[in-house]
Amino acid sequence: MDPSLRLQPDTLARLSQAKDYLYDIPQSSFAFLAGRTLPLISVDLQSPLDSQVLDEGRVCTLRACAVNSGVSSRQFAAPPMLLLAYGSNASLEGLSRKFSRRKEAAALPVARATLQDFDIVYSSHISPYGAIPAALQYCPGARTAVHVLVATEAQRRLLRETEPNYIFAQLSHIGVQLDLGPTLSSIGVFLTRHGMLTHEGAELGVAAVQTESRRYPSITEERALGVARDLTAPGLDIDSFILENVNDVSLSRRRTERLKVAARPFAYGDWEEIHE
Repeated sequence: MDPSLRLQPDTLARLSQAKDYLYDIPQSSFAFLAGRTLPLISVDLQSPLDSQVLDEGRVCTLRACAVNSGVSSRQFAAPPMLLLAYGSNASLEGLSRKFSRRKEAAALPVARATLQDFDIVYSSHISPYGAIPAALQYCPGARTAVHVLVATEAQRRLLRETEPNYIFAQLSHIGVQLDLGPTLSSIGVFLTRHGMLTHEGAELGVAAVQTESRRYPSITEERALGVARDLTAPGLDIDSFILENVNDVSLSRRRTERLKVAARPFAYGDWEEIHE
């Protein structure tokens, strides 16, 4: 690639979006509200707007903060659904990109939790923005830091629209221990359609995710991009690999199909696809 092209703002932004995945995931519970985050003090799994947050040194309900931010509380009329967030869906950048233009989806409790017997690895596909994204994989004995979205129907629909490479499913007979609440035995989840990226016969753990007793090699996003590049376009520099995938959807899909040849399937059986 011409080095001068890397310095153009649009090119830099595209490269950064791919290389910086998972972005800025907080290490605690928070509420996403109109493009900003507030510390989450307590979470109400039945009535999300009754969750408590810290706003400018004051403890208040998410409902009060939402009203002050011009967000309608009518979005929470129906019971919420709990969704496991283990990738960019728990990051400020990811949520802002998906919800920034959707006022009805702009108030969301995001509760930190520990997921038992699963790990976060790399999926065997290339995302529309050029990253190798995260995937959930069964890993007995592992304890992994995740977040739980207490989502409205509108938020759930919007997230589904932004996840074409994932199956929307219900995961059962599991353990998700909320930092601020109970242990959940079932939860909604996005499962990769493409299997798990492998290298030398093993899945690859996402280094940015805190996991105890991980049995897979742990690598960074840039290294995962290198693995995918080596399997599909050996010799090409990483920046060119990313930009080719972003600019040519057909090429990106062909490369994904080649990655899937050695992919590992999801290894946990107790789940059911949700059709809406």
